[in-house]
Amino acid sequence: MQVTYLYGLFVLFGIGFGISLLFRYLRLPSVVGFIIGGILLGPYGFGVYSEEWVSLLIEAGAILLLFVAGLELSKVISIVSFSLPVKSAIWQLFLNALGFSLLLGSLIWGLNNIPTVIIMAFILSLSSTALAIRVFQDRGEMETSYGLISTTTLLFQDIATVGFLMLLVIMKEVKGTEESLLKFVLGITLGVGSLAIITFGKNHISKFVGFVALKGGRDLLTLFALFFAIGGAYFALRLGWTPGLGACLAGIMLGQSDEKHLLVAEVQPFQDVIYALFFITLGMCFPVDWAISNVGYIVLSVLAVLFLKFVFNVMALKVGGNSIRVCVLGSVALLPLSEFSFILGREVYRLGFISDYLMNSLVCVTISTMILGSFLFLNMDKINNLVTNLYDKWFGVEEREEVSKETNLVPHVVIIGYGLTGENLAKVLSSTGIPFVVIEMSRELAEKARQYNPVRLIVGDATQSIILGRAGLDSAQAVVIGINDPVACRKIVGQISTRYPNAYILVRTRFASEVDVLRKLGAHQVIPEDFETSIEVVAHVLKRCGIPDNIVEAEVLAIRANGYAMLRGKASDRVGIEEVIKILQQTTTQTYYLGENSSVIGKNLAEIDLRRKTGCSVIAVVRNGKPFPGPAGDFVLQGNDVLVLVGAHAQIESARKILDEKISGEKKSS
Repeated sequence: MQVTYLYGLFVLFGIGFGISLLFRYLRLPSVVGFIIGGILLGPYGFGVYSEEWVSLLIEAGAILLLFVAGLELSKVISIVSFSLPVKSAIWQLFLNALGFSLLLGSLIWGLNNIPTVIIMAFILSLSSTALAIRVFQDRGEMETSYGLISTTTLLFQDIATVGFLMLLVIMKEVKGTEESLLKFVLGITLGVGSLAIITFGKNHISKFVGFVALKGGRDLLTLFALFFAIGGAYFALRLGWTPGLGACLAGIMLGQSDEKHLLVAEVQPFQDVIYALFFITLGMCFPVDWAISNVGYIVLSVLAVLFLKFVFNVMALKVGGNSIRVCVLGSVALLPLSEFSFILGREVYRLGFISDYLMNSLVCVTISTMILGSFLFLNMDKINNLVTNLYDKWFGVEEREEVSKETNLVPHVVIIGYGLTGENLAKVLSSTGIPFVVIEMSRELAEKARQYNPVRLIVGDATQSIILGRAGLDSAQAVVIGINDPVACRKIVGQISTRYPNAYILVRTRFASEVDVLRKLGAHQVIPEDFETSIEVVAHVLKRCGIPDNIVEAEVLAIRANGYAMLRGKASDRVGIEEVIKILQQTTTQTYYLGENSSVIGKNLAEIDLRRKTGCSVIAVVRNGKPFPGPAGDFVLQGNDVLVLVGAHAQIESARKILDEKISGEKKSS
C-alpha cells in the first residue's frame, strides 16, 4: 500500500513538473497542460488514478486553494478596500448573474426551480483567477488598465464566492433535521465569532503570529500556516460547513497579522504546487465517456457560455465607464469559468440542487472554457482589433473629449497618459510656461490634469486615430507617452510616426523588451524605468566611492548608448565610448552661478586670472539670458552672471574655490 501511494505521488508530481516545463518552453499556459494531463491519468482516461485518489486529491487541492485565496483576500478586507475601483467589478458580476438567470429561467427551468437557476447563474458568472493572473504576469500586463480592471473584478468575485459558500451552508441546514439545525446554530455562532476576530482581533492575531515567527523562525511559521488551514477545514467539516470555507476563513484570519507579507512569501513557493495539484485533479474529474456521448451538447454549451460571457462582460465594463478597447481585452481575460465554479458545483451537487447530468455538464463546460480561454488569451490583440473595428463601424467612436476653445494650437508638448510621469511633466511645463496637451482615458486622472491648465484636455483612448487627431500633433514640439499598456503604446507610436513623421516621440516604458520594438515603430527616445533606476544606483555608488562627477556622467552616457544595449546584454560600441570617457577625464565643462556677494564681482577676468592660477578657462558668460562667448580679459563680472568653465576636473574645482570666496572671506556652498 505504501509503495502504491508513493508511486501515485511520484507520477503526480512528475507529470506536473514535466507538463509545466514543456508548456513554458512552448509559451503556452501550463494550466492547460495540467488539465490535459489529469484527463489522461484519471479514472476516465488511462485509469492510473482511481476515483478514491481523485476524491482525496480534489478535496485537498480545494482546501489549499481556498486558504491561499483567503490570505490574498485579507489584503482588501479593510476600510481601505471600499475605495478600490470596483464599479466595473460590481457591474460585471451583476449583469452576468442577471443575464444567465434570465436565460436559464426562461429557456430551461422556468420559475419552478428558482434556487437552481440562481446557483447556476452565479457559477457561470465566475472567472478563473489563477489562469488570468498567471497569464497577465507572464505577459507583464498586470498594471495595464485592462489588467487592473480584470484583477479587481476577479478579486471581487472571490469575495462574493466566500459569501456564496456561507449562503450554501445556511441553505443546507435549513433543509436538514433538528440535529442539523442545532449544528447550524452552533456553526453560525462560531462563524460570527470568526468574523469578529477578523474584524476586531487584528492586534491579537498579529501578536500571536509575530510570536510564532520570532520564536520558531520561518520553518515553524510555514508549518503553523498549514496547520491553521487544515484545522479550519476540519472544524468546518465537523460543523457541517464546506471544508474549503473553513480554510478560506483561516487564511483571512492569518492575513490580518502584520506578518501577512511574510506568510504570503512563505506560502508562495507552494502556490504553484497547489495550482498544479488542483488543476491536474480537476482534469481527472472530466467524464470522458459521457462527454463523447454528449459531444454536440457540450460543444454548443461551451460556445454559448463563452459568447454570452463575452457580451455580458463587454456591456458591464462599458457601463463601468471604460473604453471599448479595455472592455474587449478585459472581457477576454474574464471568459474562462473559475476553479471556484467547480468547487461550488460540487457543493450544490452534494446538497441535491443539481443532478448528475448537470454536474457532468458543469465539469465539461468549466474545463473546456479554461482550455479554450487560455488560447483566446494568446490572441487577445487580434480579438480586440476585430471587435473595436466592428464597434467603430457600427456605432462610431464614442470616446468623450473636452477641448478648449482654441482651434489652432501654438507649438506645444503632447502628454499621453497622466500617470506619475505625465503629472510631473505637466507640473514642470506649467511652471515654465510651455503649453501642453493632455490625453487621458480616465476621467478622474484627466480632472487632476486640469489644475495645471493644459491648452487642451482630451478624455479618450489614444489608440483611436480620431483622438490623436485632436491633439494638434502637426505643431507638437514633442509627444511624451507614459502608459503601462505595451500593446496600446505600440499602436500609438506606430500611428503617430506614420501620420506625423516630424513629431518627436519619447516613450516611458516599464518593459525592457519594448525598447527595440518601439524604436523600430518610430520612437526617437525610449526610456525604460528599471534601467534608469539601475543607472541612478550606479551613479550614486560611483559618487560615494569618490569618482569625479564628469567621470560618473561619462559612465552614465556609456550605459545609455545604443539604447541601453549593455544592460540588455547586447553588444555596444564600447570602444567609441571609452574614447569619450578619456576626453571627459582630461577636460570637462561646468556652469557656475555667481552670487551677488562673491568677492570677484566688479573685477574683470584679467584681474581674477583663473587660467594662470588654476588652468581653468572661462569660455562664456551668460548675463540676463544673453550669452557672451569668448569674453576678453577686460570683461567685468556682475552678480547673477553664469560662467561657463572648461578644464580638467581638478582645475575646475580650484577655480570654484576662488569664485566661492565671499566679500567677507567666508565660504559659501556651491
